[in-house]
Amino acid sequence: MTDYKPMSAQELLARKRCCKSSCLHCPYGHTIKTLGLEVKPYQSEDKELINTALVDNGVNTQSDFTANLLAENLGEKLKKFDLSALNLSHCRLLFLKDHYIGFVFKEDELYLLDDFKFQKITLDLVKEYL
Repeated sequence: MTDYKPMSAQELLARKRCCKSSCLHCPYGHTIKTLGLEVKPYQSEDKELINTALVDNGVNTQSDFTANLLAENLGEKLKKFDLSALNLSHCRLLFLKDHYIGFVFKEDELYLLDDFKFQKITLDLVKEYL
C-alpha cells in the first residue's frame, strides 16, 4: 500500500484549471468556498503546532543567541514571538479538511504553514470565520 500524498498548490496550478474536487491544497479557492475553514481555540497540547507555523514563517520562538547574532551581522532583525501562556491564549488554530494549516494571533496576524501559503487564505478571509 502506498502513502497518499495530496498534490501541492504548485502542481494544481500547473493544471491551469480547478477540478472542483475540493483538493486539500486547491489554489483556486474552491475547497475553502465549499468546505470553509474550521477555527479552534488554543489548547496547551497545541504548542508544537503553533511553533511549526512560526518556524515556517521565519519567526524566532526562542532566544537563540546564534541566530540573533547571525541576523544582526547580516543587518537583519529576527521577528520574535513570545510563546508565553498569555500570548498563546490569543491564538486560534485554523483547519481545512481536518488538517492543521496555521493560526491567527489576536485577529490581526496570520501564520500559515508553507504548504498552504498559495491558497488565497488571507487575514480578511480568516476573520469571516472568527
